[in-house]
Amino acid sequence: MKKPVYYVILALLIGVFLFAAYKVGSYYLEKYRSDKVISDATRFVTLPGEDNSTDNPDSDPGGDPECPTVQFDELKQQNEDVIAWIYGANTHINYPVVQGSDNDYYLRRDEKGTEDYHGCIYADYTCRMNSGEKVSRNLIFYGHTFTDEDYEGGFEDLHKYRVFEFGQENPYIYVSLADEKLTYQIFSVWVCDVSTDTDCIQANPDDAAFQQILGKAVAGCAFDYGVDVTTDDHI
Repeated sequence: MKKPVYYVILALLIGVFLFAAYKVGSYYLEKYRSDKVISDATRFVTLPGEDNSTDNPDSDPGGDPECPTVQFDELKQQNEDVIAWIYGANTHINYPVVQGSDNDYYLRRDEKGTEDYHGCIYADYTCRMNSGEKVSRNLIFYGHTFTDEDYEGGFEDLHKYRVFEFGQENPYIYVSLADEKLTYQIFSVWVCDVSTDTDCIQANPDDAAFQQILGKAVAGCAFDYGVDVTTDDHI
């Protein structure tokens, strides 16, 4: 009478093991695929200090020396939705930025549009970032962090800016567009509340709303970076 029970327990243990092996294997397969997508994309990006040649037709000797040089024509052959590139020195933040017709499509997709639990970096669909348009005054990028995983992608490294000294030593984040290079200086590090700070997710607010966003950002930050920001600025 005990053998059937034994076999049932053994079958359950085997089932649990196989399921766990499947989940672990799926995770690493997806991570490998995601890393490869990023690796393919970075072939078309020259980071600061990697190429000082004046013969490089893509070089920009008159631009910011810390801003990456990006071959957008090549990236758009992989995905037409690539709209920008974001880079933060001494972080893993070195990614293409895509933009869909809504804020859901790329939530669980990689930079090529393939389903991926870790998602990618994407711009709010209301942001103006196209060639010939004035860039939105409040540029909004979305990306995941996974504090319960050994994960270094997405916006995980934004947590480094919770250390004041790191922000002082690395005060800029760079955004490259097809026809423009933008340098953003850090003036605040804070965590928004998804239920009470939805007013901050406005790409093109009027002056009053923008001033409210700036006020929240300054008030919510525990550090003083000594950077004055007004409604004449872009963030």
